Amino acid sequence: MSNHKTIPMKKLLIILALLPLTAVAQDEVQGNKTMLTAYKNEIGISTGLAPIVFDGHSFLDIWLTSRLTYVHNFKNTQVGIIIEGGELEWSSGNIYIGAVVNQKFPLGKTYLYVGGSAGYYHSDEIFEEDLFGNAYQERGYAVGLQAGYVLPLGNRFLFTTEVGIRSTQVWFENYYSVDWNAWGVNKVEWIQFIDSDFAISLPATMGIRYRF
Repeated sequence: MSNHKTIPMKKLLIILALLPLTAVAQDEVQGNKTMLTAYKNEIGISTGLAPIVFDGHSFLDIWLTSRLTYVHNFKNTQVGIIIEGGELEWSSGNIYIGAVVNQKFPLGKTYLYVGGSAGYYHSDEIFEEDLFGNAYQERGYAVGLQAGYVLPLGNRFLFTTEVGIRSTQVWFENYYSVDWNAWGVNKVEWIQFIDSDFAISLPATMGIRYRF
């Protein structure tokens, strides 16, 4: 009789002993899920290089680039905006403001992403002037593809690295000359027109993000 009562009692004690461990494990899983899903927003800065492999005139100009990124995370995607500034040989500067859409691929607490971006582009030749003393300015748009990796450095901070390819189409004021002769006097007249150009670049950056 005592043996029949002892065996169920031992099972009950084992179950009672495992309950706290089960609860802790569930809390840990729920805590990890909360940590991964509670922070929907990421904002960060990154820097790197953006080699221009072709721009219609020359090859392999290497721009220094800095980027401010904000993204909002959904379950498997993220959307956001980037503001990017570049500099070439301390004489040229550009700014790119674009919208970003990425597809996320979770890898535990880290994730990979691939996506596209499109936005407005503006460039200035800071120290170079045209024939009439005006700084060269280019305006247009850029579209591109990017892929990146995000690694948590804690609950809030993330390390990010990204590579991409981008095509930029710009328009700018240009001039051509017309030689003509009036009453035996040779003259040159400069005619202004809107010219266009495009470039292909390969930006690569790394930086830090803060999620909230």
